[in-house]
Amino acid sequence: MTNSSILREELAKHDLTVSASVCYNCSTCVNSCPVSRITEGRYNPRKIIQLANSEYEDKLYVNLEPNTWECTMCELCHEDCPQGVNLHEILLLVKNVISKEYECPKHHLAEAESLTEFGKAIPSSRSIERRREQLGLPEVKETDVQEVCKLIQMSTIAEYGLEPQCPEMKKRLEERKKKKAKRKKLRKERLQKEENDNE
Repeated sequence: MTNSSILREELAKHDLTVSASVCYNCSTCVNSCPVSRITEGRYNPRKIIQLANSEYEDKLYVNLEPNTWECTMCELCHEDCPQGVNLHEILLLVKNVISKEYECPKHHLAEAESLTEFGKAIPSSRSIERRREQLGLPEVKETDVQEVCKLIQMSTIAEYGLEPQCPEMKKRLEERKKKKAKRKKLRKERLQKEENDNE
């Protein structure tokens, strides 16, 4: 396992290092977490904080153990933590690092791509419109896709492997993909070197 520091660098950049380090493993977050209950402890926010504070953070990225994407961002862990650890921001940061350095789950990307095509994560359909009519809800106005594309350009969403419909974003995305491929190659070489050194 590599002594990777990507996440710790990001924690420092966002002033979350102290917040993560004050965790004393009481498991209040695990007891509060509905996903942990449903998965019978397989998803464990405390373990994510432990790994974020250790040299084994790669387990969060490569093995997805625990799988941070299972977090629903309900913030119960953050609200109940007796140490005030900002779990919500740390978990969000872990997801961002996974997306940038490794790969964002395809269903998340599909929603983001839908934004560039339709201006909304879940496009409307005739059945949705008919149901809205039955419930007496107002008609949903059309979204200005170009406006959404401009907002996306101002954000970092293009850095997460998004295949944009907005032509202006394609160059930026291609550059990002090249950098990502280079980082993966360097990481693979580093892992190989460490394995050779350990033999």
